[in-house]
Amino acid sequence: MNINLSRIVPFYSKTACEDCGGLETVWSSDTVQSWLLLEVHASIGVVNIRRLENNHLSLLYVVSPEFLCKVLPAHTEQDTESYQIVRIAWNGACSSDICETEPLLAVLLCPAGQVSSNLILFVISLDPSFGLRITARYDVTIPKQGYVVSDLAITDEGDPMILWLCPRKFHQRFIVYQSVTDSLDGSRYLTEESTHNFRKTTTFPDRLSCMHIHGGKVVFFPSSVQVPLWIGLQTRTQDWDFVIEDTNLPELHAIWHSEAVGIPMLDYHHHEVTHRDLNFGAPTCVNTALKLIVNRRGYDASNVVPLRKGVFILKSVHYPFECQRFDPYASNGRLEHIAVACLADPPDLDNLPTIGLKVAVSPRHQRIALAAWRTLRVYVVEPLAFLSPECCYGSRKVHTRDHPDDYAFVNECGWSYHSNDVLVNGCIMLNPIELASPGVIYALEWRHEHELWALTNEGVCRWDIGVYANGQKMVSELAESAHDIKLARQS
Repeated sequence: MNINLSRIVPFYSKTACEDCGGLETVWSSDTVQSWLLLEVHASIGVVNIRRLENNHLSLLYVVSPEFLCKVLPAHTEQDTESYQIVRIAWNGACSSDICETEPLLAVLLCPAGQVSSNLILFVISLDPSFGLRITARYDVTIPKQGYVVSDLAITDEGDPMILWLCPRKFHQRFIVYQSVTDSLDGSRYLTEESTHNFRKTTTFPDRLSCMHIHGGKVVFFPSSVQVPLWIGLQTRTQDWDFVIEDTNLPELHAIWHSEAVGIPMLDYHHHEVTHRDLNFGAPTCVNTALKLIVNRRGYDASNVVPLRKGVFILKSVHYPFECQRFDPYASNGRLEHIAVACLADPPDLDNLPTIGLKVAVSPRHQRIALAAWRTLRVYVVEPLAFLSPECCYGSRKVHTRDHPDDYAFVNECGWSYHSNDVLVNGCIMLNPIELASPGVIYALEWRHEHELWALTNEGVCRWDIGVYANGQKMVSELAESAHDIKLARQS
């Protein structure tokens, strides 16, 4: 199995999403039907699609050269066997308003052992009733000689987005493709709808390694830390605007304005707040949101102002134009931020491995996992305690008595709830538990609040860290296909 290409992904069904919509987020464990392992064997052109279950992996589908041969009779078996997998992409999540799209798997192939200016892209639909079904085949032209694919993404409509890299010049190009149907013969081909070139930043000078699509927005991640660096937003004129991560944590505990992106956690909506210092006393809605950020720099870009290094939970305050929830991936501009919690003893941020720091937040945002090579640490947090005075103190009146002007619950938020934890520079210090890993960790995903999965060089590993964990360690071998991997289950 190619660990760098394989991934653990959520699978959303139509029936599981019938009640999606409104202001409630759909990225919760209630709407996920199951989790899948996309197990890639690049050299032989095989993708095994497995369902992650409690104590084993069950094989659901196999994308193989034989499958492509049967569906596309114009291509012989010898032709398909001469290709290897470059990248795969998955789109298995529904949005809050549209739940009719089927899960899509995109497989990008290149000729094995030869130099070619074209790649072949297959878009495969996972129909719950009929299984795998190829919906499109495209030829993708490499922009320039020497360019390689950093990552691939697929939209709900089945249109690809590719992040290209020129290793010699350290140049990266993001291209959005659009599928077009020829009016004469009915064939489909791709056109370049939009192109954007990325530059290095002082925050993360390394390259972008992957991208995810969230509600029509594209989130880009650097290779060093699995935290968003850029966000691409499509404008009404079909152009793209890009927001860059701005993480300058001041050394002193204070509120500052920033465009920090981070990993979104929980948000809270204060409905029609009435205060004399807010909007001239008129009822106004206020949003507060938590985000997880990683800062590896000790000083700002001028190398003068000292900054706080580490992994932090920030709280941001957002004033919407109307009564609506906070969108973490929208262009919100410079918001008020304050650091409310710090993750104690994270992996060494100055000595990260080449595969980077892996970060995973559980569906209900109560568990945070950090992994660097074989080091795996898990943190427990109650995010609502930093957002709601009722959760922190049991009553809003208790907090209002000491801070009558704090309508956004910014001062001393979470202190009472986490009173047993150490308070350093205004931040709650969250202590980790360290879990033993059988191998090098390449990917992390939470299936539930108490169930963590990882892709390692020894196979797939699962940890049970809830109240029902029994301290046992089990190792088993899969035998459902010829290209199996080990499944290690550890609790």
